[in-house]
Amino acid sequence: MQEDFKTHADDRTELHRNHSSQRILVDGHDRIGMAGEAAFAKFCGQEPDTELRPGGDKGVDFTIPLNFTVDVKTACRPLGILHEEGKPFADIFVLAGYEGDGVATLVGWAWGTELKTTTPRNFGHDLINHNISATKLKPMDGMAERLDMSKINLRKKITQKILKTQELMFGTGGSMRQSLEERVATLREIMELISDG
Repeated sequence: MQEDFKTHADDRTELHRNHSSQRILVDGHDRIGMAGEAAFAKFCGQEPDTELRPGGDKGVDFTIPLNFTVDVKTACRPLGILHEEGKPFADIFVLAGYEGDGVATLVGWAWGTELKTTTPRNFGHDLINHNISATKLKPMDGMAERLDMSKINLRKKITQKILKTQELMFGTGGSMRQSLEERVATLREIMELISDG
């Protein structure tokens, strides 16, 4: 793990020290979690969120194309995804296995709706959790394909919008057909599509 991630993880630990919602089950828990987030960031081509949030991240570590929220769960023994009952659910949960020295490997993923339907139970430390076993998780390459497809679909959508805009603005004979306000509104739609991607 890069030195700045270690520093950020330590800053996170200090920021949340003595918070009632903090569940410290292993030493270096924020460094372990940050290693999983760094592995997922590399996987999906994003930067890890290094903003310090006094109120926590509300269970969202990333937002990926099509506005899916992702919560990365990292464990030294990645036997499954555990999610504490009563906490907010992300759209997608990813399990990462911590290998030591700031390195984590992505194990698999599940939809938040799948995890939500599991029967919560006590997995130790008097915490009631929803759980999906690592053996039941979807492979990460399936998510990679979905991410690639959403980028392709977004590019298609943008291209179709641009072609439609050209036709509306100039028609087939090259004369202006849209008012200035309509052209500005259409360009705003294109920019929103681009920024959502």
